[in-house]
Amino acid sequence: MHQRLAVLRRARHRIADAAEPLAQAAARPGASEADILMAEVMPLLAAIRFLEKRAAGLLAPRHPWRGRPVWLFGTRLEIRRLPVGRILVIAPANYPLLLPGVQLMQALAAGNAVAVKPALGHAVPMALLAGLLADSGLPGGLVRVLDHSPATGEAAVGSGEYDLVLLTGASTTGRAVLAQAAPLLLPAIMELSGEDPFVVLEGADANYAAQALAFGLAFNAGNTCIAPRRVIVVRAIEAAFRAALPPGAAFTVVADEAEALVVANSGTYALGAAVFGPSVAAAAFARRLRAGCVVVGDVLAPTADPRLPFGGAGESGFGTTRGAEGLLALTRPQAIVTRRKPEWRHLARLDDTAAPMVSALLRVVYGGNRVKSGLAAIAEIRRHAATRAKSVI
Repeated sequence: MHQRLAVLRRARHRIADAAEPLAQAAARPGASEADILMAEVMPLLAAIRFLEKRAAGLLAPRHPWRGRPVWLFGTRLEIRRLPVGRILVIAPANYPLLLPGVQLMQALAAGNAVAVKPALGHAVPMALLAGLLADSGLPGGLVRVLDHSPATGEAAVGSGEYDLVLLTGASTTGRAVLAQAAPLLLPAIMELSGEDPFVVLEGADANYAAQALAFGLAFNAGNTCIAPRRVIVVRAIEAAFRAALPPGAAFTVVADEAEALVVANSGTYALGAAVFGPSVAAAAFARRLRAGCVVVGDVLAPTADPRLPFGGAGESGFGTTRGAEGLLALTRPQAIVTRRKPEWRHLARLDDTAAPMVSALLRVVYGGNRVKSGLAAIAEIRRHAATRAKSVI
């Protein structure tokens, strides 16, 4: 692992040096080169640095001892995180460098080999990234960049070559991929569509909320899965919010916070959300939302935090990418239990005469009145011992 993290560190330096060519390779309508540098290259670099600092600790073997059952006295437990194996990343078109780039780096840090199927028309940034990794000392064969055609993605999912597929895309694409993956028992992480609520509560700064809404709608030409799609405004703030918006802006007016919560949680998507209002009330409201990622007092930008796990529910998919949870999702746990000294007692079968004794022991260890149960257990143990002695005679 440490060798791979050293490779990622060198790759981070090379990516920073090649930031402008990478941004130019990821060019698309509605996003300037500066936008791509800020929205894709910079968060990718931050995600790599996060892995350099945290991956070794997160993936290190654990040896828990607290909470060990009394009947397992003398055992030692080790929990290891193993690579999944071969991971297929199917990339989106809206952030063709950042989203598959972070998933690629996390998969490598976790010890996997990765194939990336770029979005149609966006193979160049991933090819450049793979080249920078190779120049940084990554062994050959650990990263492949596939052809960008949809047919290539379909063939890869159905090939039986991969141990996990990670898709970022529309819910319709997710259904198609899962239909192919199911007969193979191929596990999947699905980061799918969003229809995010943007909620303005009573007491919010209406001008700031309106400015944030305009930014969220315009950023990346609106091609962001967690862009605000449903604007929900509490009636008490409606006039001030409407005055802060350009003429003709549409939103849903609700009576109060309770109705806002019902409307925000309605529908089949549960990816992101944004809430504006007094800090205490907005934070409390955020905790009751179905969304996988809620931004309070802002929109979009904080979701680039490399510590943040990202994932949704319902039509928005399942599983987690990014952050510590996303890294662990690209591994599988292995538990090793070691008996330090030979123990014979549990290897001998008990007959039905031992049932009262075992029941008494359960009451001592797990029941309520331990003193009373303990005395009863002692009596049962003595009776059982006497019964066994008579049967031997």
